[in-house]
Amino acid sequence: MLSINGKEIASFEGFQKDMILNSAKTLTIERAGNKVDLAVKDDFMSKLIKLKKQTIISPRINTIVGDVSTGSNAQKAGLQKGDKFVSVNGVPTPFFDELISQLSLYAGTKIKLVVDRKGEPVWLDAEVTKEGKLGFDADSDYKKYFKTVKIDYNILSAIPAGTSKAFTTLGNYFKSIKMLFDRKGPKLKDSVGGFASMAKMFPDTFDWQSFWYLTATISVF
Repeated sequence: MLSINGKEIASFEGFQKDMILNSAKTLTIERAGNKVDLAVKDDFMSKLIKLKKQTIISPRINTIVGDVSTGSNAQKAGLQKGDKFVSVNGVPTPFFDELISQLSLYAGTKIKLVVDRKGEPVWLDAEVTKEGKLGFDADSDYKKYFKTVKIDYNILSAIPAGTSKAFTTLGNYFKSIKMLFDRKGPKLKDSVGGFASMAKMFPDTFDWQSFWYLTATISVF
């Protein structure tokens, strides 16, 4: 992903906000080394919100085994943490979405896996559940797959950065409210929930930044 409406995408987080809040019309991507412009339909965001999607897309990650569930088919097959999937029944599955697609095709049946274990190929026989699963979590540590940047602030740089973030966040609030009254935007009933919906916005573990950020968001409405 390169740009939205001609503006360069600085970060993945920024990409999602710009798509929704700035009424994206054109998304420029790089595909097989070539730049491609994708037109975004006017009602795309409205449909997205109505379907209760929390993210537009997710980063594509390699199929690396994280935790293996005890007693699962993955454990019975001999899968180990750190194994990297190579193929399922001869079909290459280097990415997690490709693995999910293949497993769904063989739900309830036995399959042959090839994984890369510490640089060596390992052949395994496994059985897919009726739900199309094996019983392991993918390693989703994005730092292993993508370049990340950490920005440190001192007292002098933190104040202007915080001020800029505050005004940007406030601007996003008003853009969100404007969307509710846009004829082509999301319907109010599809976007605003009750107390149960608000509770689900908070993370599972307590975090002060998330707490005050979401509290401020709710207070606007």
